[in-house]
Amino acid sequence: MNNDELDYFNNARKAGMKEYSSKTSKGQSGYLPSLEEMVKDAEIVSQVDLGIMEIPLKKIVGTYTHLRSLSFANNFMPILNNSEFRQKWIDVCKAHIEEGIRDPIKVYEYLNWYYVIEGNKRVSVLKYFDAYSMYAKVTRLIPKMDINNPTVEIYYEFLKFNNKTKINSIW
Repeated sequence: MNNDELDYFNNARKAGMKEYSSKTSKGQSGYLPSLEEMVKDAEIVSQVDLGIMEIPLKKIVGTYTHLRSLSFANNFMPILNNSEFRQKWIDVCKAHIEEGIRDPIKVYEYLNWYYVIEGNKRVSVLKYFDAYSMYAKVTRLIPKMDINNPTVEIYYEFLKFNNKTKINSIW
């Protein structure tokens, strides 16, 4: 193991612990948001396979499972320090530096935000290096229309725009 990659992990973990402490000191969760928790009471009316597409890292805001969310701070930086997790993160980091991360991750898109099903460490490493985007196999989860929920109403307007233009990210 190269000392640089270990330093990258330690710096990423330090940033993760700082974010975690900052959030928890304000009474907020310091962990990544979990889509599993968010949609457990929501009615999903459709799942749409969007295929592989490039998505901005700033739009990847959480993970699918609650259990995986406990491995990362709210900013996707690692907070676990066990040897297996650390080594896997370092291996992904090394691959990124030497050859680039080429394999697409798997995500759910929900309300125009992305939640990782597979590839959390790849997202973490790329966010650490401040990359702009990455490729992902995207499945869109469409909630039931709710005229009493402005977020869902706006999302349905986005879906109309997206169907006409095929533009997925405008902010």
